[in-house]
Amino acid sequence: MKRATSHVVDSTAAKVSRTLFKNGLLAMPNPYKRSLAALKHFVSVNQGIEYADTLASRETALGDAKHQTPMPNYGAGVIVEGAALMPDALGLLTLPKNLIFGIQRDISFEAEKLISERSYKIVVTARVDAQIEEEDAVVKYTNIVAP
Repeated sequence: MKRATSHVVDSTAAKVSRTLFKNGLLAMPNPYKRSLAALKHFVSVNQGIEYADTLASRETALGDAKHQTPMPNYGAGVIVEGAALMPDALGLLTLPKNLIFGIQRDISFEAEKLISERSYKIVVTARVDAQIEEEDAVVKYTNIVAP
């Protein structure tokens, strides 16, 4: 989240909404909007649930369908996905392939048998890092009101 600095959309202390997602798409440079189907809005799981509830509360066929069937949520034509460790007040709009995760080769495993507890303790040590490949292709959402 610290590396996404070029395009920031401040939700001005509002809830997650379709207006927030629209503003995110407007803030993204045009070359990265070639395929809206490849982009994703990443928000916290709580924000994703809140947005799904907003869509389900509509008195339309979409609202009824949200109650009856599992379906993805869309904001401005782009999938809204809950990310497990995303803070409630932040979010991202980018291509999933733009987010890189790396693991160093030197991974060590240590195991210990705990006889009195009838269990094993396994410790995995590794160096990992996350990076954004093209920082210009990321829009960061800030100040989203927690549900």
